[in-house]
Amino acid sequence: MILRGVALMLVMLLMSGCGSRVRKGYEDSVPGEIRSLINSKYANSLHAVGTSSGPEEAIAIDKAALQARAEIAREFKSQIDVLQKDYQEALHGQATGEYKQVMELFSRLELSGSKVVKSMVRKEKNDQYHAKVLVAVSAEQLKGIIDQKLRDYTSFKATRAYKELEKRVEKESRGSGEQ
Repeated sequence: MILRGVALMLVMLLMSGCGSRVRKGYEDSVPGEIRSLINSKYANSLHAVGTSSGPEEAIAIDKAALQARAEIAREFKSQIDVLQKDYQEALHGQATGEYKQVMELFSRLELSGSKVVKSMVRKEKNDQYHAKVLVAVSAEQLKGIIDQKLRDYTSFKATRAYKELEKRVEKESRGSGEQ
């Protein structure tokens, strides 16, 4: 029950506003082409723009994408922390064991499914490449990731409960065979 409640709250949080917060100076550093792409297609997605330089174009793009993915992960963790705090307040600080397990599961959630949707590279005078990369994860993708983790978690708990039940049946059958 708690598992489903926490999952529902998390999905609602993600669906209601996944867009990254605008950081100070962010608007100035994001090229207009990427900014308009964010506004038109990715405003409701969890997204970030990474910037980096490197001696080769591919290295600059990879570093910028890694930076953007790290920012998305920080934003997602921040949203999970807000959810956890709200839920703790609703329980008046009396978290159950299952609740703690669910929150641990979500805090370890890997953000797979992010994709580079736009990259812009320019060659500097010093033979360095400077890249700006937009990476996004849609709310639908995040919901799919969470749903899969919940299925895995539920399956794990069911398997563990079944094994415990098998041990109990075996123990009882040995006990009744001795009489």
